[in-house]
Amino acid sequence: MLLTNHKELISAAEPNYAGFYVPTGFVEAKKTDRVYSPADKADLDVKTSENLIGQIVNLSQLLNSLFWQRAYTGAPDEDLQELYLDTCKLAILSSVEIDRAKKEISIDSKKEIAEISDKYEIFDGGKRVKPTFFKNITIDNGYALNENVRYKNFDTPMDYVQIIVDKANSLQSRMFKSKTISFLSIIKKPAALVSGGSVNYRKDRCMEIIRVAQSEILQLQVAYSKYKKEDKDERMQLTAKITEKTQGCVDQIMKFDWCENSLYLMLKEMDNKDNAPVLRLLFDILFQTPNDMFFNLVKQSSGVMYDVVESNDGDARLYDFLYKKVKSVPNAYKNYMF
Repeated sequence: MLLTNHKELISAAEPNYAGFYVPTGFVEAKKTDRVYSPADKADLDVKTSENLIGQIVNLSQLLNSLFWQRAYTGAPDEDLQELYLDTCKLAILSSVEIDRAKKEISIDSKKEIAEISDKYEIFDGGKRVKPTFFKNITIDNGYALNENVRYKNFDTPMDYVQIIVDKANSLQSRMFKSKTISFLSIIKKPAALVSGGSVNYRKDRCMEIIRVAQSEILQLQVAYSKYKKEDKDERMQLTAKITEKTQGCVDQIMKFDWCENSLYLMLKEMDNKDNAPVLRLLFDILFQTPNDMFFNLVKQSSGVMYDVVESNDGDARLYDFLYKKVKSVPNAYKNYMF
């Protein structure tokens, strides 16, 4: 929502104000006779456990993008009106889903979502088309991109914003490229670094295990993303399988007889551009491996840290309170929990 007194924006909005409705759900709740018993509480809990707000919001945003795309290309008002009214239905459905936590409603939200979704699906070369910004949402949420979806730039505000953000990120990456430091620069190099033989074997074998696990995790994510409708049980099963794969990596890696040299070479792999596809998994696994020697390499590299504390002789003022910097005294490393 935009709150503004900008004259040009207001003058543009006023002539169109009557065309935009306030979604209101005049939906009567289903009257069900219940008693305060474990059976009825369990039944009610099951019926309200699956919430479809996420699907409704995503579909609403997709329809909004399609609306502005059609408006930009000069679609007839009657086509836009039908699309707009279906978007309003989704706004009402979101209220219905919120109210399910308080009362039972007879509307089948899944059916309504499916009908609206099927009505506005767009295909190109056998693939479903979505606005570009949905691609970034998928990646940011940690999911693999669906190979059956094609992302295109729509003439919609969200994609306009995405184009601006991408340009800004590209500019920043060029401006600050010289300031980027390697991960290895914060790690203490072993006094007598030795490579080759068993040291390299442990490192190579470890990377092979991680690459296999990453490939299997991606296959799981792609298989999950092919489900047209989001399923809570499937999502929980996916999370459990990924956790199992990751823990399996940790268990295998812990069986190796690690030394400072081999651990250092493993950390060095963090800066290897060839490992970009597995970098996140590599980082997660290294920090999940409860190996004192590995954490000691990181700990030895730490610089002086400071805490900000309230003090009458402080030199920094915040809301009429004085603060100063004092050298941080962290807990002993062995007491940290990873």
